[in-house]
Amino acid sequence: MILIDAHVSVSTVRHRADAVLKALKRFDTDSAIIFADSQSPDLAAENRYVLRSAQEFDCFPLYYLGGNPYTDTRMDLELPDSLEEYAGIRWHRWFGESRDLTGRVDRHELEFAVVQMETTEFESLMSALHYYDLPILLEEDFAVTLEFVERYGEMVKVIIPHMGMFSGGVDLVVGRLYRNPNIYFTTSYAPLDPVLVSRIGAERLLYASDYPYGDPAQNIEKIKHLDLSDEDEALIFGENVERLLHRDVEDLDPYAAG
Repeated sequence: MILIDAHVSVSTVRHRADAVLKALKRFDTDSAIIFADSQSPDLAAENRYVLRSAQEFDCFPLYYLGGNPYTDTRMDLELPDSLEEYAGIRWHRWFGESRDLTGRVDRHELEFAVVQMETTEFESLMSALHYYDLPILLEEDFAVTLEFVERYGEMVKVIIPHMGMFSGGVDLVVGRLYRNPNIYFTTSYAPLDPVLVSRIGAERLLYASDYPYGDPAQNIEKIKHLDLSDEDEALIFGENVERLLHRDVEDLDPYAAG
């Protein structure tokens, strides 16, 4: 069975890709979706590092677009010339800086998001994702997430990290979005039970640890304790990522270069 971690942060200084991937190998991880750590001071440079690292270690690179709450900055909505070399977009709190645990509605933040979603730059970004059939790993508050899905949820595939735990809460997010077949959910942090898995469908769940901040062992065991069928476990632990990102990693060794 292939094991792909769908949520891994790397950086040139604090969490170098080679060290992160070697650490994940201890948990029999075959590959990972990697993207720039939001705490990095130069996210543009980190995007280039992520792409180089993914090419070296046979991982799935996401292009980071978002805010950095540690430097109070926001990236320009510009696409790289090499977008097709990435596996998708990591969209991280470009509109709002704080985690949403309760489904709050910040009217000013929502109005700002609506204005931005109607700009040429934003629409061009969504068109590019649609053209290349690339997903977006989207993390915003509940109201902004719903607005985004309402506008673009039929056009692009959306991955909700942590099953929405920090985007309004699992119950609210899953309750509103699980019917859309274009919405996927990563499993990091969120509580899982057979009813929730059945409601979403194993084919739209992606195993994730949020390494180096989360614990891979805990997140792996959380899924194994569900006593799912071998087929459903295989979907969650890796096959869904391969299908979603159009790539088969079964015969690759992402650690050979390390």
